[in-house]
Amino acid sequence: MHDALLSMGFTPTVRIAKTRRTGSWDTVTLCVDVADGLGIFLELETMAGEDEPGAATQERLYEWASSLGVAVERVTQAYDSLLRDAGVPASVAGVSCRSGASKRSG
Repeated sequence: MHDALLSMGFTPTVRIAKTRRTGSWDTVTLCVDVADGLGIFLELETMAGEDEPGAATQERLYEWASSLGVAVERVTQAYDSLLRDAGVPASVAGVSCRSGASKRSG
């Protein structure tokens, strides 16, 4: 995949180091990520009902996650943006290179 992105003109900017565990519960797919320099993230995915707006599906997943008894904060940024915003040093984030290119991989 990395080579394919390079051949399309994308330039690596940040290497995300993470460990991922996956599972499912009923119709929900769960991914638990431990991202170096950021912490632990729970990603939830499910299909929206035919007549269910996306926002209602997101709210349903948020309520389900909140019912687990742990603090929940919804995050919409990608890991690379979170690392930059947190000011994580390049040596921790694994920044491999930057250029003037406007395309990003990640």
